[in-house]
Amino acid sequence: MNKILILLIALGLIIVGCTQGGQQVGDTTNPFIGGTQGLDIGFLEGSPPGIVFDQGQFPFGVQVVLENVGEWDINAGEAKVTLVGVDPEDFGRTGEQTVIVNEDIPGQEFDPDLNVIPGGISFVDMGEWNYAGNVSGQTQFFFRADICYQYGLMSEAFLCIKDDLLDTQETASGTKIVEPVCFVNEQKTVYNSGSPIQVASLTESAQGNDKIAFTFELQHRNVGLISRLGTECSDTIQDEDTIYVEVDTGLSGTLDCNGLDGPNEAGRDSGEVKLFNGHRIIRCVQQLSMPINSEFKKLVTIKAEFDYKDHVTTPVLVKHAG
Repeated sequence: MNKILILLIALGLIIVGCTQGGQQVGDTTNPFIGGTQGLDIGFLEGSPPGIVFDQGQFPFGVQVVLENVGEWDINAGEAKVTLVGVDPEDFGRTGEQTVIVNEDIPGQEFDPDLNVIPGGISFVDMGEWNYAGNVSGQTQFFFRADICYQYGLMSEAFLCIKDDLLDTQETASGTKIVEPVCFVNEQKTVYNSGSPIQVASLTESAQGNDKIAFTFELQHRNVGLISRLGTECSDTIQDEDTIYVEVDTGLSGTLDCNGLDGPNEAGRDSGEVKLFNGHRIIRCVQQLSMPINSEFKKLVTIKAEFDYKDHVTTPVLVKHAG
């Protein structure tokens, strides 16, 4: 009995040791970690402090922490932090308080064993601040950090390609298909990388004997501001809610997606679209090269790129030094 108990304890220790090496993700069919965030933002604890004193007697630092919890890499120069909410001159500073992040902030990713490698973290130093005036008793100020950065999404789904586009389960010669590899006319499983923009659904359908169509819906699933890529988070009517989209089926026939004004190339289309109330439906028609002599699943990838703006606020109480 004692030998059996010792063996069970040893096996338990081995299992614990194997699972604690990293965050294990069990779904091997999903190529992405997922999520609806890009940067997780906050002020470093104590920077700024919650309580300071007036008359220039309490200099303090302000640092903003940016952690990439999505799966899109942010390159150096693609993010900036601007401190607003207070008059900089009240705290001994002048001009716009903006810092460009001059380092890469990589996104999360899997290692070969499907353990999650955390995304990068950047500590943005906003300099030294010091309230030089006088307050009566105490006054509360609110420091807000506005963060603008470039981000994106990668989505994948499988299309069904075969000569039996109507899913009759018969080949062109009339032979009965007992177990089809796939079905054309159905909603597909979509896999999304971690990003505020997501592909909510994708549905394929037949369009005659030599074409298929697929419709997908883009959704904004967070609370930040979306803007046209490279506009530094412009909130003008022309730029707001505008994203760049690329669709690639890898097929040789022409792909034409409504709303995308790029050239209709073999298996690829691209262009800018505008979201309405946080979503947009896009329909694509794919020309097939006939005849189709096999039945297979074909990966379609959807990429979206955009500027994204978010913010975080913290209170600072200024007390009279006496």
